[in-house]
Amino acid sequence: MKLGWGEWVDPKKQVDVWYRKYGEQVWRRCRYYLRDGHAAWDATQDTFMKAFTAIDTLRENASVLAWLLTIADRTCLNKIRSSRGVKGRMEVLDHEDGDTGGVSLSFEGQVIARHVAIRVLSEMPDELRDVGVMRHMDGMRVNEIAEALGIAEKTVARRLARFMEIAMQRLQLQGSEM
Repeated sequence: MKLGWGEWVDPKKQVDVWYRKYGEQVWRRCRYYLRDGHAAWDATQDTFMKAFTAIDTLRENASVLAWLLTIADRTCLNKIRSSRGVKGRMEVLDHEDGDTGGVSLSFEGQVIARHVAIRVLSEMPDELRDVGVMRHMDGMRVNEIAEALGIAEKTVARRLARFMEIAMQRLQLQGSEM
C-alpha cells in the first residue's frame, strides 16, 4: 500500500502505529457517545478494523486522526441506532457526568437531552458533524480543527455556523414533537 510521500507501507503495521498513537483519543470519543467503557472498547476495536479495511480510502494529505474519529462517530452512532429494548437504550443514553451546561435535569431529562443530541448529530452532514463534534465535544479551537482536517479556518468557521443553524432547527423540530 502506498501512503503519502511515495513510500510503501504494510497496512497492518500502519494501523498498529495509528492504534498506539490515536487509540486513546478514539476510545474517549466512543466513551462519550456510548457512556460505557466496555462498549467504547468494542467500538474502538471496530473503528480500527474498519480503518484497516478502508485504509485505501484515506486521502493522501488528510488528517489520520480526523479520519479515525469520523469512523468512530459513525460506528458509535450505528451502535446506538441498533440498540434494542428500553434497558439497552437507557444504558446507552445515561448521562453519567451530568454536564448539562449548568441546567439541572432529572434523570429522564438527561436521557431525553442525550437522545435528542445524538439524533441531531446522526442526521447532520458529515463535514458539519465533524467540525461540530470537534468543537463542542472535543473542545478543540477553530485553528486546531482546521489543522486536523487540513482546511482553512474560515471554512471551519462557516461549517460551525451552519452546524449551529441546522442543530437549532432540528432542536426546534424536536421540541415541537414532544
